[in-house]
Amino acid sequence: QHASTGTFMLTPEGEGTKVTWAYDTSMGYDIVSRYFGLMLDGWIGSEYDRGLSTLAKLLESPEPAQTVP
Repeated sequence: QHASTGTFMLTPEGEGTKVTWAYDTSMGYDIVSRYFGLMLDGWIGSEYDRGLSTLAKLLESPEPAQTVP
């Protein structure tokens, strides 16, 4: 099992804010873990895209958010 860290970086950009969501982990020197690390973006990348899209919709909505899906 490997320790992982998820981070959000908020950067001013024009009239808004750029949000970068990152996932960092060390796969160590185990060849199997390193192989799976190469496939990690394919497994969770779409979830990060979906989460950022949902965040943007909530923040850009004129109505206050009641619940987060």
